[in-house]
Amino acid sequence: MYFKWTEAAGLLIWLSWIDDCVCFGQEVSVEESKSTMKNLFECEDVGNFDEYVICKISREDGFMFTQPVMLQSFKDEFDLPEREQRVPALAGVPLTKATDENELCPAETTYFRKGVGKLLHMTRWSKPEVCSSVRDMARHMSKVAQEHVDAMHRCMANCAAFPERGWNLKPERKWDGKDKDFEFVLNGRSDSDYASCKARRRNVSG
Repeated sequence: MYFKWTEAAGLLIWLSWIDDCVCFGQEVSVEESKSTMKNLFECEDVGNFDEYVICKISREDGFMFTQPVMLQSFKDEFDLPEREQRVPALAGVPLTKATDENELCPAETTYFRKGVGKLLHMTRWSKPEVCSSVRDMARHMSKVAQEHVDAMHRCMANCAAFPERGWNLKPERKWDGKDKDFEFVLNGRSDSDYASCKARRRNVSG
């Protein structure tokens, strides 16, 4: 927190900035970065971290991000199907827009929005494989039908069925930070469909 008294204007200006910062790298580089940050800002070093933004961090094989607390909240707060779901969504069955006849009540709509919000967070940090199904659900936040809730339950059950899966950071090469000819290798995956949206017949990729 930072306070400043401006005599000319007779005002007390109050500025506050609270955030987290994580530093990955060799020990020497990390210590240098921490020293620089401490000279610039008033901050606290909490040491090696085992949790970050509701994620559990393990270091057995690189850095593995999992979210056991979030998965437990799926089981505690939502009515998940008892049958194990091997995939997060049914193939070739996109969600359709709710109508006035099958639209759910405000309480059920809030229930759906809460669940999709949790899934969006999980997609970002530990379960990128459910991105496509969560994207489809997020398109129906304003008007919710039972098929949307069922799809949410299925996706949650799939996440809960594989708690050991997560986002793994495991560099396979080293860079000294000086070699300008060093070439980074970027790996990516995509998911796509062809004109499956019944309303607009658009292609989706991501």
